[in-house]
Amino acid sequence: MFVDKVFPDLNGCYCVTAHDMACERRAKLRKLVRFSHVRQSVIDRIMHGWSPRQIAGRLRLERHPVSVSHETIYKFAYSSDGQAIKLWRHLPEHRAWPRPRHARREHGQRFSPELNILRRPDVVADRKQLCIGNAT
Repeated sequence: MFVDKVFPDLNGCYCVTAHDMACERRAKLRKLVRFSHVRQSVIDRIMHGWSPRQIAGRLRLERHPVSVSHETIYKFAYSSDGQAIKLWRHLPEHRAWPRPRHARREHGQRFSPELNILRRPDVVADRKQLCIGNAT
């Protein structure tokens, strides 16, 4: 439930209030920008070969007051700040830019040319007899 600052007597979901709250959320800087000690700790660990998942897990395990997810660390590494210090070179996949989320990977031929359906025996093509393997 939202409370409107202009009309405090009105409670509920109003577009103006929702828009103001969304703007406030966007105005917040990322955790790794706001907290320099956490940012430096993350950068040092990445430089020493830690993966973002290991860093996030270690911060949680140490009950650090500021928790950071592995996704936040990846976003920081690929942000302009991370690109400036070439942080991506120390990530597990060493990519300058992340792969699109649902990108298709290149596949070679899945079946060899000998298994092509156009090369099936005439007996099978006519569907008169079941042919299993190389047995006739």
